[in-house]
Amino acid sequence: MKIKQIVCGAVMAVLLFSASLLAAEKISCSVDDLDMELSLPAEYAYVFTSDMSEDDPLLADWGVTKEAIFENDSVYLEAFSEDRGREVILSMIRTDWSKAYYDFNNLGDEDLESLAEFCMAGDSSAVAMEYTEYGLFDGNDQAPFLRAEGTFANDDTQGSSVQYVTVLNGNAYTVTFNYYDTKMTEELKAESEEIVSSVLFRSVNEKSQKSDTAFYVVWILILLVVIGILLAVIRKKKYSIGVPGAESEKETEEVEAPSDETEKDAEDAKE
Repeated sequence: MKIKQIVCGAVMAVLLFSASLLAAEKISCSVDDLDMELSLPAEYAYVFTSDMSEDDPLLADWGVTKEAIFENDSVYLEAFSEDRGREVILSMIRTDWSKAYYDFNNLGDEDLESLAEFCMAGDSSAVAMEYTEYGLFDGNDQAPFLRAEGTFANDDTQGSSVQYVTVLNGNAYTVTFNYYDTKMTEELKAESEEIVSSVLFRSVNEKSQKSDTAFYVVWILILLVVIGILLAVIRKKKYSIGVPGAESEKETEEVEAPSDETEKDAEDAKE
């Protein structure tokens, strides 16, 4: 019994030690501007966030400014591996499209799959991509993500990429993984999925029915105004077209009347 207890104790110690190592291999990244956070593998040694200080030593080490890193206003995080061969980009935009959907949790899988094919068929990443695979990823506890995988190539760089997109709180969030000079592997897929699974939205808001109603009321009023203008234009055209026609007929009758009287006078004179 003692031997079994010793063996079990040793196994537990190894498991706990391994778990602590795995935990140590992750770094937690907070993006306060988005009220979000996520975990990255420790290999991502260079992490830039939109709320970092302009005097951050990391910027000086890279010889870049914060303005240069976040030239695109929709980007809130960029992380690079130590060899700079892997890149993670977190971006967010708010558009009429994202406000209309508001929360992907309200859509079924079929709708999301159709949306994935429709929305991710174009070039939506920072580099021109050719998508080769579409699908859904439901490994995040808070929101389902559309997933698109593909390759990119231009004059300077080439490699593989995978993007995850979700809509929550009326915002469209995109997590892009670029792997330079590297083909997509199962290991890289697993890494990207693990990172997206770790994404935490600190606040999730219900869609305001009041604002929703106001939105539709505004559009209905605009539509009524447009219809009113069109009807006014149509009426004006009918009036302007009808009046000249009526005047022409009247003038024609007035011109023809003297002609009839002239013929009658001519007959009287003949008699």
